Amino acid sequence: MTKWHRKLNSIEENRIHMWPFHYIGKAYRSIMRYGGEIGLSVLAGFLFFVATNTQSGWLYFIVAMIGALLLMTFIQGKMNLRKLRIKRKFAGVSSEDGKINVKLILINESRFPKYMLLLQDQFPSLEPDKKDEKIVVTYIPGRERVEVSYSVRCYSRGILRFGEILIESMGLLGLFYTKKKIRAENERLIVFPRTYRLDHFILDNVSPYFAREEKTCILTGKSHDFLGIQEYSPGQEIRCIHWPSSAKQGKLMIKEFKEIATHSMSVVLDTHIYSDIGKGRESTTEDIIRTSATLLKSAKKRRYTYDLYSHIDSNLIIDKNLSSKKGMYRLAELDSNSEFPLEQDLFEVISRVQALDHLYILKTYPFENLDVIKKTLERRIFTIVIFFNPGSYIDDDELDEDAKKIKGINYDSQLKELREIGISAYVYNKGTPLNELLTFRRPVNAVPYH
Repeated sequence: MTKWHRKLNSIEENRIHMWPFHYIGKAYRSIMRYGGEIGLSVLAGFLFFVATNTQSGWLYFIVAMIGALLLMTFIQGKMNLRKLRIKRKFAGVSSEDGKINVKLILINESRFPKYMLLLQDQFPSLEPDKKDEKIVVTYIPGRERVEVSYSVRCYSRGILRFGEILIESMGLLGLFYTKKKIRAENERLIVFPRTYRLDHFILDNVSPYFAREEKTCILTGKSHDFLGIQEYSPGQEIRCIHWPSSAKQGKLMIKEFKEIATHSMSVVLDTHIYSDIGKGRESTTEDIIRTSATLLKSAKKRRYTYDLYSHIDSNLIIDKNLSSKKGMYRLAELDSNSEFPLEQDLFEVISRVQALDHLYILKTYPFENLDVIKKTLERRIFTIVIFFNPGSYIDDDELDEDAKKIKGINYDSQLKELREIGISAYVYNKGTPLNELLTFRRPVNAVPYH
């Protein structure tokens, strides 16, 4: 068990022991928030006590006025949040570090106006040190709508969902704070991984050992020889949907084609649960996925085919000939939750890769056995291995026994052994610019390890 997993367990244990203080703090915050209402109530009680002892009619009148004021503001605050509906409009797709504009449309379905509303939207890709967006709406006429918007930067990739919108109201007089959560329409946000520019990126099949040849690959959405119909997958081009088959099958179907290609790229990702080292988006998994996305973008720009091999839970997921959109969608939803090391899948991966393809293996730890890698040479596969050094993702102030072992990993012997048998191998360290990806026999994205 790593340091990060032990830390999560300790947090859960502390949460159990600290629950009395949680409720005490919650009660204190409630007193501070409703201080004015509590003060008026105490004053009304005191005046009522004095009135009953002095039989002063004017004091009863003041007590009644205070009570009526509290009751009216309480009712007005509750009515202020009734019959409100919210729509959310935004570009459904963005990328890491990309800015997105979110528009909130408040629809007042009541004939009574709404006053002084505070909206708090839970943006799913928010930076850890930032708070949810808050917007003040001063007035909404009856049976009308008001549009407000905010801009925010997408911090992390993923297939994400907005949370409920918290609406707070204190009415016209600022008494009796009330709140309500409303689920807005349009909740899903897709944030693609960040990509980097590659200069002079090319897959070169020329080698003194390997001969160039042509091969057939399967595509969707291209004007080449028609192969058939297959089920639609998220990310494929909507314009290529075969509507008659979709109506007949009751689900979306898409046309499939083939074309001749001379270059093909296969990428294998290490998503093992214990291979994810680092914090937040500064981790080995995130840099592996960004490297894969950069390779995808560059491959599609040059019309190379791109195959992705990834592991989700206990299943090996094989995506053949991905388009740019579908490939980015797949990379956005990946997580480090694989239960099996990457080595267990390599035999099956290599059996599916064709001769003269370029195989990129992106992993964290060194190989335990190189026999499987040697199979790529037998099958005439151009193989590039990039190790993402986990020790570079650990800060020096977080060194425990597990971290020291990770820091002590040495790639020298394995790099030497891989290069001796003809495999291109490199080590990537955190902070190195990802604008130079690796190609066969020519370093175009990882920096050689020294």
